[in-house]
Amino acid sequence: TGVINYGGRVTDYLDQRCLQTICQRFFVPSLTTDEKVYYDPEQIYGPPSDTATKDELLSWVDALPRNEQPEVFGLHANADISCLSKEANLIITTLIDIQPSGGGGAGGGKSQDSIISELADDLLSRIPEQIDIARAHPSCVAITEAGTMISLGTVLLQEVDQFNRLLRVVESSLKELRRAIKGEVVMSGTMESMYNSFSFNMVPKNWKEKGYLSLKPLSSYYADLITRIEFLSDWCYNGMPKSFWVSGLFFPQGFITGVYQTHSRIHNLPIDCIKFRFNPLQNATRRSSVSGVATAVAATAELPEITSGVYCHGFFLDGAAWRNNMLQESTPGQLFDTLPPIHFEPVHIDTPDPANSYSCPLYKVSTRAGILSTTGVSTNFILLVQLPSPSNVPPSHWINRGVGALCMLDS
Repeated sequence: TGVINYGGRVTDYLDQRCLQTICQRFFVPSLTTDEKVYYDPEQIYGPPSDTATKDELLSWVDALPRNEQPEVFGLHANADISCLSKEANLIITTLIDIQPSGGGGAGGGKSQDSIISELADDLLSRIPEQIDIARAHPSCVAITEAGTMISLGTVLLQEVDQFNRLLRVVESSLKELRRAIKGEVVMSGTMESMYNSFSFNMVPKNWKEKGYLSLKPLSSYYADLITRIEFLSDWCYNGMPKSFWVSGLFFPQGFITGVYQTHSRIHNLPIDCIKFRFNPLQNATRRSSVSGVATAVAATAELPEITSGVYCHGFFLDGAAWRNNMLQESTPGQLFDTLPPIHFEPVHIDTPDPANSYSCPLYKVSTRAGILSTTGVSTNFILLVQLPSPSNVPPSHWINRGVGALCMLDS
């Protein structure tokens, strides 16, 4: 049952893992015995008596609560908050979509044109300079003895090219929007869409088409973009960082491949014989900015020296908390937690995974969905990260909780 594709909802092995875990929760041997089974702490939900009459079954169904609690499905109580928040955001988005264009001129405040024009001016005044790869630190674009550029140097070049292209689109579109508002050029369909997006603090469609995957509103998106450019500029001009902000990359999957290639070339190993061992730093400083960007540790001196692999930071934990250097139950009302920097250590693929660990999927954004790629998984998915779990908590518990790691929040 757990491997059947129900209506196209099961599209990869993570979906199958989730479905099989849910089935194991409800399809248990005790269903065929006299033992009473309940699926929630309050012992409300459980199979009815197999000797019940039709009227008794109808009365049993009517007596069930109108709204199910998340615990019935193995989720944390915080799941209710997430669900209601998403429903509210959907309603707001729908209202924005059906909002008629244009607005009334009543009132003595600023006109909408003035507000949008000032916003464009502000964004233009803060736009970062494009990264000049010609000024790159020699260690970042070093050439190997084989005559090829180091793998992470290739990753850096690709990232710089993508972000410079996005910056050009952002700058040119902001300038054109200002001219369109002034009447100097025709307000094209693209500019009108951009104008409307700015009115509701939304990222314009033309930026999304050239940009990275993000669900942030405009103000947070722009602050996030500036932070990403600062990180890449520091990497490019000052040499490789001690810890990489993987969440700030355009294509994190390419960075992961670059780390694999680096280890493969040094040790002369096939790249498909390598995997990561994940070592979260104990007692490392964790903090996140108001824009939902998980920043680096307070001081790089906290990071011990390593001879293989890389340090990575910038990850959020969804569905669980991080305490005592392991997964723990979420704090009521706190939907996300920040993960410490993690040492991505390449090891041979035959190396056993640590005991009492949970294979936590890492996603770019919270939707956990994207275009199905040729690898058989979503383009939103990056890789599985082994995170330590208490010895008395099996991995199935975190699967039922829907625990995942994110590169960024929606706020």
